[in-house]
Amino acid sequence: MAGCFFRWGPAAGTNSAGMTHRQVLEALTGLLAAFFTAIVANALPTIMDQFHCTQTDFAWVIMAALPANAAATPM
Repeated sequence: MAGCFFRWGPAAGTNSAGMTHRQVLEALTGLLAAFFTAIVANALPTIMDQFHCTQTDFAWVIMAALPANAAATPM
C-alpha cells in the first residue's frame, strides 16, 4: 500500500534478521518481571491482611522482592 503509515518488517538501517534470540528472551524477561511486579504490588495488601501481618512484615516482603527481582533480570 502506497502511503501506508505502518510498515511490517525491519526498520530502515537495520539488518533483515530483526532481533536475535537473546534479545527476544531479554525483552520477554523484562515484560514478565514487570507483570510480576504489578501483580504482587496489587495483591500484596490483601495477602498481608489475610495473614494478619504488620507494616514491618510488609516492608520485609518488599525489601526481599526488590533484590530478587534485580538478580533475576538479565543485563
